[in-house]
Amino acid sequence: MSSDEVQILDVSELSPRHDDRPVRDSSETSPVSSLVSPQVPAMHRFVAPYRRKDGIRDETKRQKLEPAFKSEVIDLTSDAEEEEPPPANEKRDYTDNDDGHNDDMDHEDDVVFVKSTNISPPTTKPSSQPHALREPLPTTAEGLRNVLVQAREYLHRLNENVKRLMERRTAVIKYLTTDACRNDPKKTDHFQRMETAISAKIERHFMKIRITSEKIQLLCQYEHHFNPRPAVQGDSLPRYYGEPENSGSSARTYDTYAFNPYMQRFNNYSDADDIQHLLDTIKPDEAYEDGDVRDPEDLSVALLKHQKIGLKWMLSMEESANKGGILADDMGLGKTVQAIALMAANKAGLDECKTNLVVAPVSLLQQWGQELDFKLKKQSQTSYFIFHQGNKLNTFKEMTRYDVVLVSYNTLTSEMKKHYRLALEELKTKKATLPERDDGGSHYRSPFYTSDAVFHRIILDEAQAIKNKLTQTSKAVALLDSKYRWCLSGTPIQNNIDELYPILRFLKIKPYCEEARFKERISNALRSKYGGETRGVQTVQALLTAILLRRTKKTLIDGKPILQLPEKHVVVNHVEMKEDERKFYYNLEAQSADTAKRILAGSGDGHKHKGGYSAILTLLLRLRQACDHKFLVKIGENKEREFKVSTIKNGFETAKRFDRTLCDQINEQWKSGFSCQMCFDVIEADANVILLGSCGHAVCRDCQEQFFEDNTETVWNGVRSARCKTCNKSSSESLCVELLVFDSVCNKRLEWRDVQKQFNIQTQSLNSAQRIEKIKGMIASEGGQLEVSAKIERCLTLIKDILETKPGEKVIVFSQFMVLFDILELFLRDHGIEYLRYDGSMNVEAKSASVATFYQDPNKKVMLLSLKAGNVGLTLTCASHVIILEPFWNPFVEKQAQDRVHRISQVREVYVHRILIRNTVEDRIIELQAEKEKLVESALDPTARQQVNRLSRVELGFLFGLNGLSGLENV
Repeated sequence: MSSDEVQILDVSELSPRHDDRPVRDSSETSPVSSLVSPQVPAMHRFVAPYRRKDGIRDETKRQKLEPAFKSEVIDLTSDAEEEEPPPANEKRDYTDNDDGHNDDMDHEDDVVFVKSTNISPPTTKPSSQPHALREPLPTTAEGLRNVLVQAREYLHRLNENVKRLMERRTAVIKYLTTDACRNDPKKTDHFQRMETAISAKIERHFMKIRITSEKIQLLCQYEHHFNPRPAVQGDSLPRYYGEPENSGSSARTYDTYAFNPYMQRFNNYSDADDIQHLLDTIKPDEAYEDGDVRDPEDLSVALLKHQKIGLKWMLSMEESANKGGILADDMGLGKTVQAIALMAANKAGLDECKTNLVVAPVSLLQQWGQELDFKLKKQSQTSYFIFHQGNKLNTFKEMTRYDVVLVSYNTLTSEMKKHYRLALEELKTKKATLPERDDGGSHYRSPFYTSDAVFHRIILDEAQAIKNKLTQTSKAVALLDSKYRWCLSGTPIQNNIDELYPILRFLKIKPYCEEARFKERISNALRSKYGGETRGVQTVQALLTAILLRRTKKTLIDGKPILQLPEKHVVVNHVEMKEDERKFYYNLEAQSADTAKRILAGSGDGHKHKGGYSAILTLLLRLRQACDHKFLVKIGENKEREFKVSTIKNGFETAKRFDRTLCDQINEQWKSGFSCQMCFDVIEADANVILLGSCGHAVCRDCQEQFFEDNTETVWNGVRSARCKTCNKSSSESLCVELLVFDSVCNKRLEWRDVQKQFNIQTQSLNSAQRIEKIKGMIASEGGQLEVSAKIERCLTLIKDILETKPGEKVIVFSQFMVLFDILELFLRDHGIEYLRYDGSMNVEAKSASVATFYQDPNKKVMLLSLKAGNVGLTLTCASHVIILEPFWNPFVEKQAQDRVHRISQVREVYVHRILIRNTVEDRIIELQAEKEKLVESALDPTARQQVNRLSRVELGFLFGLNGLSGLENV
C-alpha cells in the first residue's frame, strides 16, 4: 500500500476507543478542523456516497453502482485486485504488548473470522513504551540523546503498526462488499465488529504517536531552549521556567510537565508581555455599558445607544497596547458612523500627523465621502481626498493636508507593487513574505510607503478583502504604517480560521501577527483530531474577545434588540426530482464521481491531474446546474456567452506567442486553481478564466470589464490597457486569452480551423433575447417541448401564490446562473408575469434603471437578481419575499443577499424561500454551509466571548499558553 493510499483511508471516522479515555464522537463533525482547508473536504464529500455501501441512497442505485463501488474501494485503499481477501501465509501476533489488551475481537469471533475467510488478524510488532520514557528526565546531555534515540525508534514501530492495521482494515472493508459476506448476516456482523475493533486500535496507536511525538518535541525543546550551545557530555540540565527552586531536577518526568494541564507548560516566554497586554484588554461588557459617552462635538448626528457603546470600546482599544481592533457589527448597525465618530473623538495632537487613511472597495469610496459630508458639521472643516489613478497626491506631505484620504484596495495594491517592484521580484518564490519597509522606492516612490508615511489612523472597510495572506492586496495593507489600525467587517472569517491571520498581521496584534505563532497556537491546534481543537477554539474566542466587538440585530441593549426590524421567516422547500431528471442527474453524478475519484487519487505516478482542482469544481458546477435544469448542463457555462470571432482570433494569435516558460506557469496555476485578482474568488469553471496576454495571470469573466475599467492606464483606438494587479505588467484588453483557447493552442496544438469548430464561433455575441432563441432551438431539436424542472416548477408556484394571496407585495429571485434566468423568463411569459432583471451583463445605467422601475412600477413585481451582482450595495425593501434557487458555497453571501430586503426601512415581514433538491450535491453544500457557520459563530459568538470574560486570569493565561492551571503564571 502506498502512502497516498493510506491517506485516502477514512481514518477520521474511526470508532470510539474501548478504554476509558474520552474521545469526540466520530459522527460529530468538528466546527473548525474540517474547514481549515475547506476545498479538500468538499471534494472528498463529493465522492463519499460511493465510498461505502451505506452511502448509496436507494436499492436500485446501489445495485447499479455496486460493481463500480467494489472497484472503487479497491482503488482507494489497496493495490490488490482479488475480490476475496488473500489467505494468510505467516503466523500473526495480534496482541498489543503495550497494555496486554486484545484489541481486535473476542477469541470466539476471531476463530469464526479465520475459518470463514482464511485471513488471520494483522501482524503488529511489539509497541510497548521504552522504559526510559517512564523514568525521570536525564540530567546529562548524553542521557538526553540516548532517550531521544529510544523515543524515535518507538515512534517508528508505532507508525509501522498503523500501516499494517490500515492494510488489515482495508481487507475487512473490501470483504464486507462481497456477496459472500453481504448474504450471510452472521459473517456481516463478525466483519463489522472486526472493522470496529481494528479502527479502535488504530486510533489508540494514533494517540500513542501523538504523545510520543510530544515527548520527543519536549526533549528537543528542553535541550535547545535552555541550553542553546551544543550539548556536551556531562552538561547538567537547568531548572524549568516557573519551577520552584527547591524541586530537584531528578524528580522531573515527561508526563509531569508535558501532559498534565495543571502543571507549567513548556512555552516561549518572550511572548508573555504581548499576551499580557491582550489579557488586560478583556473586560466585562458592563465596563463599556456603564456611564454614557458624549457625542463628539464635530458630529452632526446623534449616536444610538449601541453606537455610543461601540465608540467607548474603540476609544478604550486605542488607549490600550492593541492600538486598534476589529469592529464586526452586523450590516446596518452603523460601522461607518462609529468609525467617523472615532475620528472626531480622538484626533491627533498638534505635533502629530492628523491624516486618517480609509481603504475600501472602489464602489464604497463615494459613499464614504457622502457620509463624511453628512455626519460631520461643516464648521468642523473636515477635509478629505479621494485618491485614484486619475487624481493622485505625489508625496505623503501633501496627504497630511487632509483629515481623511480615501483609497480603493485596487489602487493601493497598484501603488504598493510599483513602490516595491524590485523587492517583490526578489521575493517571488516566497509568496507570503513581505518586503522590508525600506526596500522600495528605487523606481517609483508611492506616498503611502515612503519612510515618513505614518498615518494617524488606518481603517479597512470590508476588511475580508485581505483574507488571503498571499494576495498583493493583503500585503499592501500590511506594509502601511500608522499609530492606530482598524478593521470593519461583518464577516471577518468566512471560510476557515486562517483568514484571521492577515487581519492580525495588519493590526500588528502580537504575538499572533507572526505567522509561526499563529500556526502553532491557533491554526495547528484547530487541525488536531485529538483534543487540541477545543482549546484552539477557546483560544480564538479569548483572542477575539480582546480585539473584536460584534453586535447583531438581535443583540439586546436595555432589554430590547438594537434594530427592531419586522420578523424574517426562512422557509426551506425540499423538492423531489421528476423521474427523467433523476435519471439524468444520477448518470451525471456517477460519471462525475468516477472522474473525481481519479483526480483525487492522482495518476499513480505522483503527478497531479492537470487542472485537477478546476476540474473538480467544474464537475461540482455541472451537478449544481443539473439540480436547476438539465439545459444548463447541456448548454454549459462556456456557452453562456457565445464567443466573438475577434475575441477567439486575437486570443489564438496571442497564445501562439506564449513561450514555454509562460505556458508552464499557466499550467501550474491550473493545477492548483485560478483566483480572480479583482473579486478574489476561486474561478469555478475553466470557461470563466480569462488570461492576461502579457503575463498569463487571471481574472474571472464577470470581473474582466471591471478590471479594465478600474485600472485603465492608456486607451489606444478605443482599446484599453491596464496593469496586472499581480505582477504589474501592462496588458491590452484585446490580447486577453480564454483559458480554453490557451489549452487548445498551447497544450493540444490545434490549428485555427479546429479551434473554430471547437468553440462553434458566431459572428456576434448573444444577448439575453438571442440566448433565449438558442434555447428555443434546443427545445425544437428535442421534440418541441420545454420540460419544466422540479425546481422551476416550485419557483413558479411560489411566485403565483405570493402574487395571488398578497397582491401588493413584490418578489426577488436569486440565482447564480444567467441561463437559468433565460429559461425562467420563458415560463414567466407563458404565465403572463411581468419581471425585471439585474445581472452582471448589464451596464451601470441599465442596472440603475431596473432598480428604479422595480420601486416605481406597481406592475413589475418580480426581479431576477444575480447573486453575485446583487448581494451587496443594494437596498430593495420594496420587496418582502426572497426566493433563493440554489445554495452557494459561502453562506454569508446568501445572508448578504437576504439583507437587501431585510434591513432598515423594511415595513413588512420578510419571507425567504430556499428551494433545495433532496439527495443531491445540494445536500452536501448545505452541510458545508453549516460547518462554515459553526466556524464563524464559534469564533464570533458573543455569548461564548462573554464566558471568556468570566474566566480567571490563570484560566486565560492557560488558554494563551502562558501557564498551567495550577497558578504558575509568572505574569
